[in-house]
Amino acid sequence: MIDQDVTRLMNRAMVSPATWCVAIRYRDAKGRLTSRTISPIRWTSAGVVLALCLGRSEPRQFDLRRMSDVRLVAAADVLMGEGVECERVSVDGVSKDQADQRQ
Repeated sequence: MIDQDVTRLMNRAMVSPATWCVAIRYRDAKGRLTSRTISPIRWTSAGVVLALCLGRSEPRQFDLRRMSDVRLVAAADVLMGEGVECERVSVDGVSKDQADQRQ
């Protein structure tokens, strides 16, 4: 079941994108939890919103059932390129941070 309060927040941000963005915690299909700031554009289907992910500067689809800690944030306080915090993953025993330092 889709939370009606979350639906109302998304609609409010869609109507006033210059005023509001939405901060969320999002669990992707692989179970990874991220913090994101999005600017909702439109509904694609029941419970799925097309939004600009401000951290990735790309449009993405978000399932409301995978969201938590949803809140409105002032758009004036958000910059493009901010708003995604992902876990660093290990590949072959080398963390992503270590691999970045080797390059």
